[in-house]
Amino acid sequence: AVVSTQSTGELLYQMKEIQKCEDQKNWRYRQTFANQLPQLSELYTTKEVYDHIQPIVFDLSTDQVSQVRRASFTVLSKLVQRFKNDPEYLSTTCNMIRNKFGNSNRCTYRQGY
Repeated sequence: AVVSTQSTGELLYQMKEIQKCEDQKNWRYRQTFANQLPQLSELYTTKEVYDHIQPIVFDLSTDQVSQVRRASFTVLSKLVQRFKNDPEYLSTTCNMIRNKFGNSNRCTYRQGY
């Protein structure tokens, strides 16, 4: 199905709201949402993915439920692959990963790294 540019733009801003509004007890929803992000990101430019989808993925990567974190790390690795042709986005993303997870005091964050 072809999605209009206007619809994809609206969806981009609604994704963050969808994530915020979802009941925190429904971890399966967050896991499914994370699993759908790679396909959704294909609808957008690299800049839009970096500005809007990457922050959502980082939020999900610190979820309390390990299945959600695991799904978000899969998405994060796909984002890194997407950014490989843009050194600025790639460098910034890798630094964020290293700072947020590799240098964290929390063992669950370091495990993800």
